[in-house]
Amino acid sequence: AGHSKYIKIDGVSKAGGRDWSPLAGRLLCNACYYYYNKKGTLVRAQGPRKDPLSENQKRCTFKGCAAPTLGKYFFQIDDSKRAGGKDWSSLTGEVLCEACYNQFIKRGTLERTSNQKRTKSKIIGEDRRCTFSHCSNPEGARKYIQIDAGTRAGEGRDWSQMHGQILCGACYNQYLRKGTLERGVRAPEKRMHPDDDDHAAHEEHQAKVAAKAAQQAASQVSVHKRCHYQFCDNPTRSVHFFEVDPNTAPGGQDWTPITGMVLCNACYKRYGKTGSLEHP
Repeated sequence: AGHSKYIKIDGVSKAGGRDWSPLAGRLLCNACYYYYNKKGTLVRAQGPRKDPLSENQKRCTFKGCAAPTLGKYFFQIDDSKRAGGKDWSSLTGEVLCEACYNQFIKRGTLERTSNQKRTKSKIIGEDRRCTFSHCSNPEGARKYIQIDAGTRAGEGRDWSQMHGQILCGACYNQYLRKGTLERGVRAPEKRMHPDDDDHAAHEEHQAKVAAKAAQQAASQVSVHKRCHYQFCDNPTRSVHFFEVDPNTAPGGQDWTPITGMVLCNACYKRYGKTGSLEHP
C-alpha cells in the first residue's frame, strides 16, 4: 500500500535484460519493479549501513582521473560491489568520482579511449571560478569547463598548455575560436629563426604556408558545416548550420559569449530557447 502505480508481470518481459518468468502473474509496486529490473532479485542486500565519506576522503584515487576533486558524488568500492555486473575486485578500497564510477559500470575499465565521449563531472562550489587571470567575469558565469588531457574541441586547437584550468563559457569559447585567451590578440604564428640563412628552407616554409592557406580556403564550406559545441551529439549531421555573429538575437538571448561559433540546428534552437548549449 502507499504506491501510486503497480505493474503486473506477464513473464514475457525482457526489461533490464532480466528473466521475469519466475514473477509471472505477480503485481509489483514501482519500487520493487525497478529494484528487480536493476538487480535481478527482489531480496534487498542486508548488512551494516556504510558511513558517509569525510570531506578529505572525497577525492578520486584513479590516477588517470581528469578532475579527481570535482563532482557531487564519490563512491568507495568494497568487496561486495556488483554494480553493472562488473568485476570490481581490482578496485576494492578505491574511491571513485561519479564520472569514473559510471565509466567502470559501462565499460568495465577506468581507461578512456581517445574517441570515447567523456562523462562530465559537474563543477560545484568554490571551484566555479574561471582561472584565467584577466577574465572579466570569473565567478558570475552560467557554465564552467575544466580542461583536461581529453579536451579536443576546435579544429587543430592545442589545449595542452591549459590542462587543469577551469574556464568560464566566454573564455572557453574565446580559446576555441582564436587559440588564445587574450582578447584582440591573434595567436602567434611560427616564424623562421632570424639567423637561418638557408634560402631553400625559407622557400619551403613559404610554400607550406601558401598551401595551407589554399587548403583552408577550399575547405571553408565544410568547416562551417560542423557544430563547434564540444558536447554536441551530432556535430556534422544537421540540415542547417548557423554562424553566430554580433547581430544574432533569436529568443531574446545574449549570444555574445558564443559569437563566432558555428552551431547545428539543434544546438542553435536550444540556445535560442534556454540561453545555454547544455542539454537540460
